[in-house]
This record gives sequence, C-alpha cells and structure tokens, in this order.
Amino acid sequence: MDTKVRDVMTPGPIGVDYYQSIGEAARTMRDWGAVRRLPVIENGQVAGMVSLGDLAMHDPAMHDPASALAAVAGARASR
Repeated sequence: MDTKVRDVMTPGPIGVDYYQSIGEAARTMRDWGAVRRLPVIENGQVAGMVSLGDLAMHDPAMHDPASALAAVAGARASR
C-alpha cells in the first residue's frame, strides 16, 4: 500500500495537558465530538496518549470502555 500516513491523519489534533484531571480529559473528549483518544502534552511535546479505556479503568463512573464511550457520546448528543 502506497498511501502515506500524512494522507489519512487528523490534522491539527486536540490534546490534553499532562497535569489535567481525567474528568477534564473526558470533558474534552465529549466536547470535541466523542473523541476516543487524545495525545497528552507536556512542555509542548507528546508525552503519551489517553484513551476511553484508560479513563474507564481509573474512573468508577465509567465501568468499561463501552460505558465510557456511551457517557462521552451521550453527553454530547444531549446538548
């Protein structure tokens, strides 16, 4: 396959700051249209990625990735 990553990537991605809470990350995911993964930025560099699954493992309100996705997508749809 000759398709390049640059041809299929999301340009200008949103991210979260390294020191933000997981609640803030979940709100960012919801506010930007049920985003499932976010780059985590520290000092202008990508330090890692956070996913709905990561949030589900650490937030008792989101029992699993499916519940986390439903919470993020449902909150966006109910606006």
